[in-house]
Amino acid sequence: MHPISLFFTALCALLLSLPSAAAERILRVAWDDYPPYQIAPDGAQPGIDMEIVQAMAEHAGYRVQFLKLPWSRQLLLLKQGGLDMAMSASKSPERARYVVWTDAYRPERVALMAVDGRAPKVASLRSLLARPVRIGVIRDSVYGGEYGALLGTPAFVQRLEFTHVNTLNLRKLYAGRLDYLIDDPVTIQHQAQQLGGARLVQALEINRAPVYFMLGKPALAQQPGLLMRLNRGLAELRRSGQLRAIFARYGVAAD
Repeated sequence: MHPISLFFTALCALLLSLPSAAAERILRVAWDDYPPYQIAPDGAQPGIDMEIVQAMAEHAGYRVQFLKLPWSRQLLLLKQGGLDMAMSASKSPERARYVVWTDAYRPERVALMAVDGRAPKVASLRSLLARPVRIGVIRDSVYGGEYGALLGTPAFVQRLEFTHVNTLNLRKLYAGRLDYLIDDPVTIQHQAQQLGGARLVQALEINRAPVYFMLGKPALAQQPGLLMRLNRGLAELRRSGQLRAIFARYGVAAD
């Protein structure tokens, strides 16, 4: 074989043996129905969280692969290394064993919600212990505030009904199988409108706290600079005003 041919054959073999740069730059991000934060990755308005992640990843040099998964499955895959990121995440000591968090990117409220006129407002979650109420919550969620403090109280836990998605809790609420449900009131109101159900009201605000993007430690071990690059991207979105513009497109306050 001609020496030049040998050279190009060897060069091609070397290039084929190198890992694909594109494959190394894919960020696996989980999502679920959580409007207006997570709606649909291919839609005209994919959701606030999803737009922010796309922009952060672009700054960091990654391409996002969105995977639709229920919340409990997201947490499991973060532990196992089958997922890189989950969104709209709160901090907790238990989660700290297998994830790290980006800088905070938006505030979140957690509230006790009810169908208007069907269940009264309450002074505290503890006051519900005197009544045989049923409260819908998302399995493995961290709501904080008084909710977290009462999880060690069996009488309170007995009043909770766990599920994987808010839409199921909403259907049960409208059917009279729940008295209340707990989550972000912005999301709950969006989903209630989608279902065409009766108006919901806030019976009690439980907590206000920042939320974060959550990165699995097993995935980070393979990409040690990822957290720093994503935080730099988030800082640039904030500095440029792009972060606030994303929130404005959905009619939601950025802070």
